[in-house]
Amino acid sequence: FHYPGAARDEGIGLVAERTVTGPAGEYDVSALADDGVRVFVDDRLVLDLWDAPTDTPAGPVARAVALRSGAVVRVEYH
Repeated sequence: FHYPGAARDEGIGLVAERTVTGPAGEYDVSALADDGVRVFVDDRLVLDLWDAPTDTPAGPVARAVALRSGAVVRVEYH
């Protein structure tokens, strides 16, 4: 995949979505990446490591996020 604005284009990428089926509450969302990663909840950006350094991992970065049952979590990685 090619992501406009990606720090580098290696020709790989991932977009994954999942609907939260567990109970509503506050959850820690974290990411560790050596390329770029973004995490969205209901299309709201909650973690942004899109321009992570390409030679060392960025993070891990964690945020407390309120999730409702039925929320859609999307992870984009390049």
